[in-house]
This record gives sequence, structure tokens and C-alpha cells, in this order.
Amino acid sequence: MGDIPWGSHFCHFYETKQDLLDILVPYFRTGLEDNEFCLWVISEPLRTSEATQALRETVPDIERHLATRSIEIITHNQWYLDGGTFDGVRVINSWKEKLEQVRARGYAGMRVHGNVAWLTDKDWKKFLEYEQSLNDALAHQQMIALCTYPLSARNASEIFDVAHAHQVAIAKRHGHWEMLETPEIKQTKTELAELTKDLERRVHQRTSELAAVNQQLRLVIDTIPAMAWIILPDGTLDFINQRWLEYTGLSLEEALEQPTRTIHPKDLPRVMEKWRRDMAAGEPSEDEMRLRRADGEYRWFLIRTVPLLDEQGNILKWYGTSTDIEDRKRAEEALREAQAVLARVARATVVGELTASIAHEVNQPLGAVVTNADAALRWLDGKRPNLNEAREALQRIVRDGNRASEVVARIRALLKDGTPIKNQFNLGEVIAEVVALTEAEAQQRKVSVQTRMESNLPRVTADRVQVQQVLMNLMMNALDALEEIIDRPRVLTIRAGTDSPNSVRVAVQDTGIGVDRQQAERLFRAFFTTKPNGLGMGLAISRSIIEAHGGRLWMTPNDGPGVTFQFALPVKNGGPT
Repeated sequence: MGDIPWGSHFCHFYETKQDLLDILVPYFRTGLEDNEFCLWVISEPLRTSEATQALRETVPDIERHLATRSIEIITHNQWYLDGGTFDGVRVINSWKEKLEQVRARGYAGMRVHGNVAWLTDKDWKKFLEYEQSLNDALAHQQMIALCTYPLSARNASEIFDVAHAHQVAIAKRHGHWEMLETPEIKQTKTELAELTKDLERRVHQRTSELAAVNQQLRLVIDTIPAMAWIILPDGTLDFINQRWLEYTGLSLEEALEQPTRTIHPKDLPRVMEKWRRDMAAGEPSEDEMRLRRADGEYRWFLIRTVPLLDEQGNILKWYGTSTDIEDRKRAEEALREAQAVLARVARATVVGELTASIAHEVNQPLGAVVTNADAALRWLDGKRPNLNEAREALQRIVRDGNRASEVVARIRALLKDGTPIKNQFNLGEVIAEVVALTEAEAQQRKVSVQTRMESNLPRVTADRVQVQQVLMNLMMNALDALEEIIDRPRVLTIRAGTDSPNSVRVAVQDTGIGVDRQQAERLFRAFFTTKPNGLGMGLAISRSIIEAHGGRLWMTPNDGPGVTFQFALPVKNGGPT
């Protein structure tokens, strides 16, 4: 019969007592081995002692099973007849109650047997009705029922009725086992066989299709222009593509054993710390690191990872790619160096334009130093040296010397070449410094410089020299724009005030020649200039400086003549403006 599923109800026709034992003893032995409770309802021609002895001869541990009542052997009077009367409903309820009891005791299920040799003609019809009802009662229950009928006690019609009331009927006649199935069971088996055959065909076809796709998929993964890999939630490397192996020169075993061995030692601590944070967050991430090539050279790679989640949001795997960005990194570095050179050139150009102003600024305190030194000598050379006057002259020399030193310091700061250093300062102080530095130039060009600053300006956090450079550039542009004006006053106004709770704004306004619309659109582009000898980098660099500080720089035309350049910077506790 093969494997018997739960809910099975089948019958056995026997000729002799030995036929009965030949099927019942293996039947119960299998149930005991599978941790099933066994109930043996016996009737003539078997006695309880004979059933027990047959089990002892076949089941080695039968005494333990009998002691723990894993198997019970009772007579048909105890189970089927109550006061000598058969009641099918009562018997079915008794099966159900027994099943609940044994399941509560921890058994996998229950297999039972009932010998119907006791059945008389008066109970025959009721018993067949019981057998048919038992099919429905056993459905979806963890129970198997085997009913045995003596062939000699039943005629052909009754045997047919019994077989029809069960799912399967078996018999041993003249030493040969035979199996009789109901038409429904036969039809089901036929349909199952056809379905199985069709399913096997579909599985074979689908397996072939999946195999073809997996070749194709592996080819794509191995030939994409990036190194691809998969990591399990515990950090174990699960898969790497061929490009990864070719780049690193490692074998698959070496890569699986030490997946981080190709990361640059200086990058490894930072990379692993970030990876642990990303794994804990369970979100896609990016990182840059140097990976060693097979020839020993390290190249920069962009690493991207994304998690694969199940329906409950648990991470199943991490998918990742490593893309070579060495050329891009070198280009970025070259661009940074070029921008730094251009910035220095722009600063030097501004200083070149201010040569006359610088000479005036330096010559004035130096001239005063010489004058005061001559006066001090005269006060000391007299017949009666005037020490008080000489002391005052020397004090003026110190003052003027410090003034000259400050001028030189401002020039050196403007030409300073180095990494930006951010600190907190007041914009008003920087404005005053730049105004003082350009004072002589403004006087020479007959430009009136006015400053209007709010009191108690909040401090900003920025590179003081770079902000000074931006202001210097904007003021020199304004002075150039005012130089050609002859029909109106030449006025340059610098305003500083609070732009918002988080930023400070500086405006450089002139009454100069202005900028037309086409020029305004290109004004901040690199290498675009309106000056005959300009480089076209001043405003582009100024905007990049301000944006690097989280601020913004823009230009607007005035209601009257000229334009206004403005920039806003975040205050020390503020964010980007």
C-alpha cells in the first residue's frame, strides 16, 4: 500500500488467524516506532494472550510499550457494544475522545484496528452506516483505522458493500495479497499520475530554462564594468564575480577566507567602522576606499551596498559593487590644484592693481618714522637735551612702525597660500581692514567709500583671509566700474547686517556703469570678464569661496545707476543660508 496518510480508513479480508497476525503485527509495530498510540480491538478467532505473544515475538521493546500503555489491547465487547447494543455515533465519539487524550499525552497520532468477526446480521446495516460515517469523521484527523472482516462469514454482496465503505480493501487469498480500490480512489490515482507526469515535465522544462538564465546571468555579472559581490547578514562573503578575482589576483578560496585583505591598511579602520554602522542601520550606503591590484598598486574605488529584505523587513543579503574611480580622483585633485593656482593668481592680480595704494600706505608711516627720528635727534643734540620731546618722537616712531607692519601683514595675508583655516570673527572688522587697504586707491580715483553696518553683528565661522579676498575683489570691481563716471558722484557703499536669524549679509553697492543683461547671465562663469586686462576668475572664485562656506553670492541691478553684489554667510550657530 505504500505510505498511509493520516485520515486513512481501509479494510482487510482474512481467511485464517495467521493472515490476521501477518498484517496486524507489522501494522502496530510501525505505529509504535513512529510514536503513535495503538489501539487493538480484538475478537474471535484471536484472544488477548495470542495478540500479546505475537507482539512479543516481533517487537523487541513491547513490554515497555505495554507498561506505558502506548498500546492497548481490548475486546470488541468493551469498545463496540454497550450493554450488548451497537451504537455507531457513540463509537465514533469514543474514537474522537481517545484521539484527544493521546494527543494530550504527546503522541504523534493514533492507529487503531477493529475485528468485525463478532458482527451479527441484525447489526449489519447499522455497522455499514457507521463505516461510511467514519470516513468523514477521520478526514483531516491524525488517525488511521484498519477494519478486518472474515471472508468466510460474508457473502459476495456484503464483501462488495464493505469494500465500497472503505478507501482501500486488501485481502490474502491462497497465499497472495490483493488490493481493491474504490472507483473514486482509482480515478484519483490516475489523475494524480497524470498530474505527476505533467509536473515532472514542467519541472524539467523550468529547470532547463532556469539553468540557461543562470548561465546568462553569471555572464552578465562577470562582464559588467564593476566588481560585484554578495555578503550575508553576519558579514560572511557569499559571492564575488570574475572581475573581482581578476583585479585582486586572488583565488576564490583566498578571497572567501580574507575578504578585507585588499583594502588599504590606512583605510581599513575607517571602512570597517562605517560598515558596522551601515549594517546596524540596514540602509543603502556608499564609501570610497583604496583597493590593492594584483600588481600591488592601490586604486580608489566607489563602494555601493544595498540590502535585500524579506517581507518582514529582515536583511537576507547585502548586494555590493566596487567601481574604479582612480581617474576621477586624479582629475578632482588636478582641478583643486588648478583652482588654488588661479585663486593665488587672482589675489596677486588684485594686489598688483593696488601697488600704488600699497606704496602710499607703506610710504606714509615710513616718512613719518624718518621725520620723527630727525626730530628726536635734534631734541637729543641740544646743549640741554629735551628728553620729553625726544620720548614723544620715539613713541610716534613706534606707532608709525607698527602701522607699516600692519600694512605689510595685510598684504601678506592677502597673498597667503595654504589650507583654509576657519575661525570665528566679526565681519565688521574684516570690512574695516579691506576699506583701510583700499583707501588710497579710492582717493586716487575720487571715489567716496561709505560703510553702514548694524551694531552687534553676530560672528561668522569662516576662513578670514578668503572672506577678505572676496571683499577685496568686489571692492576693486566697484572701483573699476566707477572710474569712467564723470556726470555723477562716484559712491561705493558697503552695508552689513543680519540677513536672517541664521545668516549675515554684506552688500557692495556702486553708482558705476552697471552690467547689461547678457553680461549678467555670464558674470560668474570662469574666464568671462568685462575688463580689457581681466582674467575672468575673480567672481567665479569668489562665488566658490562663499558657497564652500555654506553661503551664497549674487548680483542685482540698482534702481538707479550701478549694481549691488551681495553675499550671505551662516552665523556661528546657524546652518547653510
